[in-house]
Amino acid sequence: MSQNALVTPSVMINGEAVSIVPNSLTVRKGIGTRKVDVQTTGGQQTEVVVQNDVSTKKGYIKFEIWNTVKNMDLIDNVYNILPIPSLIMFLNQGGQSGSMSSAILINEPEYNLGADGKTTIEFEGASIK
Repeated sequence: MSQNALVTPSVMINGEAVSIVPNSLTVRKGIGTRKVDVQTTGGQQTEVVVQNDVSTKKGYIKFEIWNTVKNMDLIDNVYNILPIPSLIMFLNQGGQSGSMSSAILINEPEYNLGADGKTTIEFEGASIK
């Protein structure tokens, strides 16, 4: 049985489509990380202790854009509306989708204005639903 890889996603910021560099979308849903330890019950007996780190329960979306005037203007507008959070949505042709509310652009974009100029854009916010 074959499976389809998740490719060619669409990304929207506050309802506006964003053209992204192919294969550049990275998503971390924000379910939180876990730490596994053990505790002793005496002798050679141990029990597993699982700790959920709630400080890591935040969504993360990263992608690259080509440095066109339209893309740069869109990102500059999103960056300058702080502290008002954005809504980021993504959809893949295979049906995988998600949205992150309270999204904040966390990196100051660095625009490479030469040939093949790309910029990495990173958002953090609420866990992705």
